[in-house]
Amino acid sequence: MEITIETDINEIFRLLRASGKNPILCTEPIPYYTGGVQAGTFTPAGDVVLDEHMLLGEDMVVKRETFIVDVYGNSMSDMGIESGDRLIVVKIYSASEISDGDTVLVWRAGEDTVKAFMRDETGKPWLVPRNANYRPFPLTSDMRITGRVTAIIKRNVRSSYQDLMDILKPYTTAENSPSMPSQQAIINAIEYIAPKVNKARMWFAVYRALADRGVLKKDDFRAFLPLVQSIVPNHPHIPTLTEMMRLNVGCFSKPFAQWTLEKSPFKKVATYNEYLLLAQETMERLEE
Repeated sequence: MEITIETDINEIFRLLRASGKNPILCTEPIPYYTGGVQAGTFTPAGDVVLDEHMLLGEDMVVKRETFIVDVYGNSMSDMGIESGDRLIVVKIYSASEISDGDTVLVWRAGEDTVKAFMRDETGKPWLVPRNANYRPFPLTSDMRITGRVTAIIKRNVRSSYQDLMDILKPYTTAENSPSMPSQQAIINAIEYIAPKVNKARMWFAVYRALADRGVLKKDDFRAFLPLVQSIVPNHPHIPTLTEMMRLNVGCFSKPFAQWTLEKSPFKKVATYNEYLLLAQETMERLEE
């Protein structure tokens, strides 16, 4: 049967169900805010602007104030919340509305994050990430739970780059891998780059080059931090775990050769180029 604009909506749904689909009529307008929420450490909420309304099905909407936000970062990746997803959130007015295990939006002094809520054996409330690279922290009086996540709208249905690389690794040949830099080459590279680093987060470009050359394991920031500190102990901008994790998103979580401005954590060309140059120069020094 050819479906035309005059075809009754019920007939369209009947045909879809007959083919094994489960169609939902989206008629509920839900506010969508562009500021987003960080699945990582607390970050400034930025311009939380009502960008548009999105239409959802009635069964996806709790019958109270509901809104949609984008999520950035990977601290909730083990429960399927990934950077780029959209969260359907119901507004919370009282702590009594939250149960152990709920995924919540938390606000503190103009900054926000998304975490799992849990009370320990003593009744103390905690905010728990779902990624072993992040640490849980107590819910303190200066924090406020503003919403409870009720659903996730997946925007990225692709497999992660790192998951696929881990699967392929046993099948790749050793001769295609570059030789490991000498300890002296590592020291020389870090000493050469150090004067060009004027923010702690800029060390991420150096980490990326070292990881690509096999000096560091995947996401092994805890080994990278003391390495830098031991070589340039008096540097005014020693890298921190928070800054490293914050930049480990998008193409920056992949080898340096696959970086692109469009998929980087930065929107400004000049900022992206700073990191690109640092990574390039580190790679060149490691070759010496």
